[in-house]
Amino acid sequence: MSSLPSIAVAPGVEITPAADDPLVARRAEVTRELLREGIRGLSPLERDALRLATRERLSVPDAASQLGIEPNEVEANLRSGLLGLRQSLIEQLGESEL
Repeated sequence: MSSLPSIAVAPGVEITPAADDPLVARRAEVTRELLREGIRGLSPLERDALRLATRERLSVPDAASQLGIEPNEVEANLRSGLLGLRQSLIEQLGESEL
């Protein structure tokens, strides 16, 4: 059983939510939906590069081989995909800066 991180609620006061806390489950659900929305806004090549690198844990050369492109193109798509995902999350959360 993995432990959940503590949450600071006041200076010197932290709480650790229970694993079955409905707010913990809802937070995870909201996070997944924010990520899905951001991923939908990426180009197909950015999505594929990110999927191969994160879900399938392929190296850049292996992802390049699978996508039929050069490794530097995979790196460029990973970078632009991550930046696009970051910008989408910022916009969805209504933050002007992180």
